[in-house]
Amino acid sequence: MNLCHHISGIFFFSLIFVISSVSSETLEYEELKIGYGEDFTISNSEVWLDGDILVDGNLSIENSHINVNRSIDLTVSEIRINSTGELRISNSTISTIGNDTLSYSMYTIVSDAGSLIISNSSIDYSMIWLVSGEATIEDTLLDGQSIVNYGIFSEDTILNMDNISISNYTLGLRSIGTIPVQNQVIFSNCTSWMTQEWWINFTAMDTSTNLPVDGFQIRQWDNDGTMLGSWNWAKEYEINSLGQRINHIANFTAFANFGIAHVDDAWSQVITDNTAIIRYFNLNVSAIEYKSAEVYASGKLWEPGQVVPKWSHINVLVTINNPTDYNFSNLFLNMDINNNQGFARDSIVLPPNEETVGNISWQASIEGPLSLRITTNLEIALLADNSTLSLSKFVEVGSKSADDKESGNMFALFVILMILTLCSYIIYSGAEDADELSEEDISLASENRDSKDDNSDEEE
Repeated sequence: MNLCHHISGIFFFSLIFVISSVSSETLEYEELKIGYGEDFTISNSEVWLDGDILVDGNLSIENSHINVNRSIDLTVSEIRINSTGELRISNSTISTIGNDTLSYSMYTIVSDAGSLIISNSSIDYSMIWLVSGEATIEDTLLDGQSIVNYGIFSEDTILNMDNISISNYTLGLRSIGTIPVQNQVIFSNCTSWMTQEWWINFTAMDTSTNLPVDGFQIRQWDNDGTMLGSWNWAKEYEINSLGQRINHIANFTAFANFGIAHVDDAWSQVITDNTAIIRYFNLNVSAIEYKSAEVYASGKLWEPGQVVPKWSHINVLVTINNPTDYNFSNLFLNMDINNNQGFARDSIVLPPNEETVGNISWQASIEGPLSLRITTNLEIALLADNSTLSLSKFVEVGSKSADDKESGNMFALFVILMILTLCSYIIYSGAEDADELSEEDISLASENRDSKDDNSDEEE
């Protein structure tokens, strides 16, 4: 690397010597336009540019020095090559000037699907911005002078670089969509040497129809969870300031809002080329169903044919199967009684690809055979196949007064039984007392008789 720097230094000083040794004239332009089909050459000159250079034809700059005046305003001056234009810069230098109040700032050499050829030149304070077209840069020094920016931005451009030095940039080279050809490219004092990135195209497909679905918002995230500014290109690798290659894994999320439901997706993948990403979603709302239902009366499982007492708390537990990718955050279970609406309502959350049990409750205030109809409306925005889930349970609610009467009769019977038991006890107790009294009387009578017999014997 040090040998390369020495070689670059020797090349730079030899370049300055060649340019300074050529006699030059001074040219001043507020703006220079080269029209379509026009050929224009600037040679052996010192150019003072206060505005932009716009190239739709062919412009050659040879053995010259261009000063881009950045002390006029804070806009970015451009040397722009349009799609029909060609700019050749050889044996020249380009820099910028400032004044006492404005520091040196960046200007841009832009090729918008045009042709750019730079050779044996030195360019300071500039960024080269390439979009499509072709560009060749060789035997050239690019120095950003530590202003925050790219050295070269290349998007879908056929870029060839040979024996160039890129120094003092935040990012030396950013390439998107194509791989630049690099031969003896030296990076120095750049926060990152280069990045290689690729275009991303995203399509959401409905597996039930095999058709694309619109409305998805795509986001790309850094490894630390920070959202990146754009999702439609992804980084394959980065070469840091030490020349180490760091491979990247792209992290994406997709989100679509369908009214009462939304769809979320997240995935990671390695991107090594321009990539068409296709993600598949089950968006068949008709696949959502009530799987089963159980009825409880006052906490006890209800069996078909069983009469439920009036004013009992009836709970219907409904199992909903959602095999789709829809995520419902606020659905409702509605209970209609004998086709009359509004008796009960409860909200539920229905996650994707799961079964959920919802519970709706009603206090039985109506007697007789009743039809309990449970419904859920699935109104998906932007889709035509909205549906309503429904099921019915037939429950008979009996009169609570009849139950109270039966309970009262049982209580009366119990009281009568207690009274009879008490009477029996009293009668039995009285009989025992009578038996005990008779035995005492017999004993007393016997004693009296014996006494009389003794008195009679004494008299005789």
